[in-house]
Amino acid sequence: MKPSQLAIPWGRSHLCLTLPEIRRLQINRIQNSVFVRCGRFGEHGLSPARVRLLTTLHQRPRSRMRDLADVLGVSGRAITPLVDALESDGLITRRPDPSDRRAFRLTLTDDGLGAIDHIARLQQQISDDIFSVMSAEDQRNLTRLLRAFLDAAHGPGCASA
Repeated sequence: MKPSQLAIPWGRSHLCLTLPEIRRLQINRIQNSVFVRCGRFGEHGLSPARVRLLTTLHQRPRSRMRDLADVLGVSGRAITPLVDALESDGLITRRPDPSDRRAFRLTLTDDGLGAIDHIARLQQQISDDIFSVMSAEDQRNLTRLLRAFLDAAHGPGCASA
């Protein structure tokens, strides 16, 4: 095991993960807990995977499917049915990539942009609900600690995960 890995008990053995992998797993676990706990996205037909793909595409307009799959940490095979469903629902469009005839660029439609606005409102409501149990001081402390963590994680010599 490398010094930058942690061993996590996994059945009868251990699973060795790097710190960026652990961070990604924790973030995904938090996101999924919020989705399950609040259920608001599901009530609107939005799965965690749909929300992640739509918001990532909003942040990275005209991305290729392969690039989105890499950013989301999924295989090309896993992203294709999701893209197909979002395209079928009229939320995204596929356009041929002018620089690579085998690839497609994805864009949000007007309905897709409307979904982004809806997602942002739901995220704000969920955040308000979650943080309402914390005092203002606890919220400030959490913000300070998360900023320090992110600064340290992205500091000199650290790769962005």
